[in-house]
Amino acid sequence: MYFFDDSYPDSTIVEWFWQFGDLTSELDTSSYKDYHWKYPSEGFYSVNLWIKDSRGGEHDTTKTIYAGNAIVSDFQHEDVCLGDTVMFIDQSFNQIPVVYDQWEWVFGDGQGVTYYEKTDTVSHYYDTAGVYNVYFITTASVNEIQITDTIMKDIYVYNPPVARIDSLGYTAYCVDGNIQFIDSSYTIDSDSVTSWLWDFGDGVTDTVQNPVHKYNEIDTVWTTLVVNTSFGCQSIDSVEVRLTDSPDISFIWENPCVNSPMHFIPDSSNVPVTYWEWNFGDPGSPDNIIIDSSKYSDPTHVYTEVNNYRVTMIAKSENCEKEVLSESFLIKPIPYSTFSVTPNFNNVQGQTKFENNSFDPNTTIPLNYFWDFGNGETSTIENPIEVYEKDSTYTITLISYNEYNCADTSWYELLVFFKGLYFPTAFSPNNPNEEISLFTPRGINLREYLIQVFDMKGNLMWESEELDENGSPVESWDGYYNGLLMPQGMYVWRAEAIFRDGTIWKGSDFQAENPQPYGTVTLVR
Repeated sequence: MYFFDDSYPDSTIVEWFWQFGDLTSELDTSSYKDYHWKYPSEGFYSVNLWIKDSRGGEHDTTKTIYAGNAIVSDFQHEDVCLGDTVMFIDQSFNQIPVVYDQWEWVFGDGQGVTYYEKTDTVSHYYDTAGVYNVYFITTASVNEIQITDTIMKDIYVYNPPVARIDSLGYTAYCVDGNIQFIDSSYTIDSDSVTSWLWDFGDGVTDTVQNPVHKYNEIDTVWTTLVVNTSFGCQSIDSVEVRLTDSPDISFIWENPCVNSPMHFIPDSSNVPVTYWEWNFGDPGSPDNIIIDSSKYSDPTHVYTEVNNYRVTMIAKSENCEKEVLSESFLIKPIPYSTFSVTPNFNNVQGQTKFENNSFDPNTTIPLNYFWDFGNGETSTIENPIEVYEKDSTYTITLISYNEYNCADTSWYELLVFFKGLYFPTAFSPNNPNEEISLFTPRGINLREYLIQVFDMKGNLMWESEELDENGSPVESWDGYYNGLLMPQGMYVWRAEAIFRDGTIWKGSDFQAENPQPYGTVTLVR
């Protein structure tokens, strides 16, 4: 503790003598003007100051002082849960008159704040849970000497619990049925969950850990669980509970024809159906019964005999009772679809005649037909003729329907292959039109080819075997031989060729009874 002479006599002070009142020491005196003394313990002491001035005058004074901290830093707080704000209440005080200069807070998380005016309450938010060393440092001035006092306290920021409602196992529940709710909450710190509050969303609450509850109305509600720990921390979890009813459903069917997939379609339902079971009443079939799969809500089944059958459907909504429905029906016969094909009908390449041979032994009523020629064209007449324009393989489909709309389908793969080789009968080299001035063979889909032109004496005038990518002849004869234009008259051509389908070209006129691979051409000048 520091002591300062504050005397103001009329003359100069020449001597000082301090007695500090410390009875534990015989050396508690000093002859300095200002001095300091360290007391052994906190308490009150009687201090005497004697002075003597230059005129010989003596004076003294005695004061009772308190030895201890002049200022005491202190604060009040409460430990919090993560997500809450800590409130620090300044409870510092001074034991002698001082002038406070500043109040500094160090929160232990790398952050702090300094005030230069007294602030009774300071707040701080921690981003993570943990234990933080909080320092509160007060600074004051006493007789122009700055003094400080520091206090440190541990602040606990607790992790809240993790509230969790265990998976209920279903997306919907049957109204009027008991639902078991399971608490799966847990804590991160060393505390434990001490209380539970369930709000079932229908005005009913419960405080047991794992309650059982029954709802009375079809609805979608939110069930909320609030858990508290021994540290006073809280957490909330909610789950959606959809309440449904038993299905009210029927079914219809399509295509009740023998040896054809018969389609069963649920007609309607008041609630979503999640479980299906179908019994097709067909004991001889390996797939007579289909069980427990939502993908079979609209199954198909093939009946192989004409007969009466009873189909049973069992439908079940989510966690609700099931509805059983049975229907009887007659499986009807189908016709037999068949046809024959005549390619290149009437010697026209690409023209195809279809002869319909379909029949139904169970009825005399005429059948109905649908043709798909594989080229984008269709027809409903009995025996159609179709003209194809391109080389290709076409899938021909015939669907034959009887009076019950039961159908049978037949197919045929038709190869359309255009081929031919033809030669002009005359040409005129002096004509400006190339179509007339050249002897040009015409053909398509040739694999091998040779054309030769002779004069009437048997001399070879010109020959060629060149084909393009389409199998067509490339070269033409212009009527010249060795650079000279041949005289007007008749010339003989001779050709041989093999088409890409392996057939041999027999002659230029395929309609003739005896086509020949040779002919004449007239050169006109």
